[in-house]
Amino acid sequence: TLWTTDRYVDRNPFPAFKQGVGVVLQLPQPTKIGTVTVDVASSGTAVQIRSAPGDNPKTLADTGELSAPTPLQPGPNRVALSSA
Repeated sequence: TLWTTDRYVDRNPFPAFKQGVGVVLQLPQPTKIGTVTVDVASSGTAVQIRSAPGDNPKTLADTGELSAPTPLQPGPNRVALSSA
């Protein structure tokens, strides 16, 4: 899966225009996942992997944390997940 979002190039000070972007992946059945690989082109991004019991969480509180916020480096990054 690939998606794009706003791109910020003004580093000093780094703009804080939004708190984040969410991507929802719906699996066909409950699935145990141990790691997620995220491939990025540049540094400056952090991800947190979360789960939801339903297919349409309305708020972050409707989800469960599977990983701590993880800073990413350019290239593929493996994020280990805890059990939900």
